[in-house]
Amino acid sequence: MDTGVPWAQPAGSELSLDLTQFVQWTVLRNASANAARLQAEASEKLTQAERALYDPTAFSRLRRDVYDHPRTYEERTQSLTNVDKESALEQINATDVGVRGKLPSGATFELSHDLHRRASNLLATRDDREYRGTLTLAVKQPLLRGAGRQMTEVAIRVAEKEQQIEQQRFVKQLLDTVGEAASTYWQLYRAQQMLAMRQRAVRSAMELRDIAQRLVDRGFAPRVDLLEADVAIGSRETEVARAQQQLVESNARVRNLLNMSAVERPQLRFTPVQPLRPQAPAATADLDLPPQLADTWPAYRIAMLRLEQEQIRLDYTKDLQRPDLSLELGYSRNSLSGGFRPGLETSLHNRHPGWYVGAALEMPVGNDGAREKSGAQMLKRDAARLQAEAEATTLGNEWMSRAAQLKAISQERQQLQQEVQGREKLLDAERMHYERGRARLRVLVETGDRLEDSRLRLLDADVRLQLAELSVRALTGRLLDSFGVRVPE
Repeated sequence: MDTGVPWAQPAGSELSLDLTQFVQWTVLRNASANAARLQAEASEKLTQAERALYDPTAFSRLRRDVYDHPRTYEERTQSLTNVDKESALEQINATDVGVRGKLPSGATFELSHDLHRRASNLLATRDDREYRGTLTLAVKQPLLRGAGRQMTEVAIRVAEKEQQIEQQRFVKQLLDTVGEAASTYWQLYRAQQMLAMRQRAVRSAMELRDIAQRLVDRGFAPRVDLLEADVAIGSRETEVARAQQQLVESNARVRNLLNMSAVERPQLRFTPVQPLRPQAPAATADLDLPPQLADTWPAYRIAMLRLEQEQIRLDYTKDLQRPDLSLELGYSRNSLSGGFRPGLETSLHNRHPGWYVGAALEMPVGNDGAREKSGAQMLKRDAARLQAEAEATTLGNEWMSRAAQLKAISQERQQLQQEVQGREKLLDAERMHYERGRARLRVLVETGDRLEDSRLRLLDADVRLQLAELSVRALTGRLLDSFGVRVPE
């Protein structure tokens, strides 16, 4: 896609551009299109964030406990070495490090190592310290609620659907932007052509004024014809002024679409480079619904993705109604030593193993909250299904309407073209009659006005025909490709 911005360079006051170039610049600079692109990128990042579900979490804890317990007579007489100690003084420094995480099955695990340093005046060691080390692996596996990859990755699946929805919204915004750009371009073309037509009408009226002057001077026409000629010139000059204003407004719409300030380049004007008579599309009679039309229409795809997303949420709320039954497993290695390093190394060996296995069951009494959530989500799912069905119906109707409109406008244009050709011949005949003194100037002026009106209606039909062809192309999914606009996957 061409990304040049020639108006950013010092240049003249007029910029020529063709339709494809203008559409690409609009997609590049339009605020709405860029906002939709950023929203799609943001949803992709949110999906990546949800996919970090299985990233493990490292943790560590440090704790120090100090105790001073008075000892009873029985405690003091149990050991002859501690008879004279009236209180038990203890200091415990605990260090705990490990990782915890989640598995696709829904299980949670925690691998940790605890090392406790205990100093006491009751220990029968030389330095009154001991070290206890424990290496533990604990796993908790859901068996009913939350079991399996499908329930574990609910948030990921919902985020993926949301990302696809935002991508389709971006495509929809691109289609709207391209359609608006094409419409603005052809309206600019119409304003430019209409101004040229009005200026030609003024020149034609001045030529009639000269002819009337010669005929009046020779006595072949009344002097009132000069007054009628002056009125015709003034009326057509007024139409020129209106056409100039429409051209200014069309240029302003182009600036708005390109998100371009008029303060920076106030003298810049845009000139569409297009054939004077746009060619009609070749095939306008095929009204059959194209196969797989729904696969290319963003509104329908958004509705279907929303339905799939609501179904995922419904499955999750149904799972919440199940009892929370879990299997709990654990395995540990233990050590006891009088030094830090021996206590650490011994706990890493399988000398004093331990294990446990158990089951845990939790179930709310009544569980009305989960049932109500499931019922509400079912209504949302049904609403999404109705919306998807409505979009499918709308899409079919829209295709039939646009295809029929394209055919009707094409036929209308052919008839208008024949009308313009007939009125041109009629104007030539009326001019000949006037120059020979067989007709009044008023009749010639009215014939010229009707010809200009027919030419203007033909110009409108040309513009509507091009826009109708683009609207049909948008439904078939070929609109963006035809202008070289690529949607990033």
